[in-house]
Amino acid sequence: MAPGAVPTGSWQHVAATVFVSGSGNSGVTLYVNGLAVQTWFLMSPLGSVSNSVPLWIGYSTPSQQGLCEIAIDELELFKRALTQAEIAAIYNAGPAGKCRTTGRIWARVGPWCLDMAQVVFNVYDANQNLVLQGTPDPQTGAWLSPCTLDCTQTYTVVPVSTPPLPFTPPSWQLQATCCPGVPQMAASFGCP
Repeated sequence: MAPGAVPTGSWQHVAATVFVSGSGNSGVTLYVNGLAVQTWFLMSPLGSVSNSVPLWIGYSTPSQQGLCEIAIDELELFKRALTQAEIAAIYNAGPAGKCRTTGRIWARVGPWCLDMAQVVFNVYDANQNLVLQGTPDPQTGAWLSPCTLDCTQTYTVVPVSTPPLPFTPPSWQLQATCCPGVPQMAASFGCP
């Protein structure tokens, strides 16, 4: 159905949205791995989804004997059409999907940068998407982020600004862990 074949031999994310405009036009948009690949406009309006007709997933109809030779995991149906950004976010959740283990970032900063409230950092996921921008707790030495992250992923911490100091001490280190006991990220950089 889509231009080109969907790759086989590995998991692919496939989504479809159904839309009906105010003028009675309707259609279907197909997404593969977070990207819209094709939209079909239907000549006649769609019927009501509130009906007693069976919904077949990976199967045509019993009379046609049409089976798909695919595996399906994490099937979801929504009461509304998701946006392309929402579909991309589900795809970008990675191989752990939406059932991933989560945790909070905690970190210890030291030993020389005392004015931690002036430190601003960015946290990026493995695809270089910005997932958090924040500052440590004003209490010197440690902070706990307000952001919940996927513990199966690797993140990178990048300093945006560090506190101005009248001297240049040895470099300080920010070490962050998504889940207790599971090192996920570390960054070393010097105070200006």
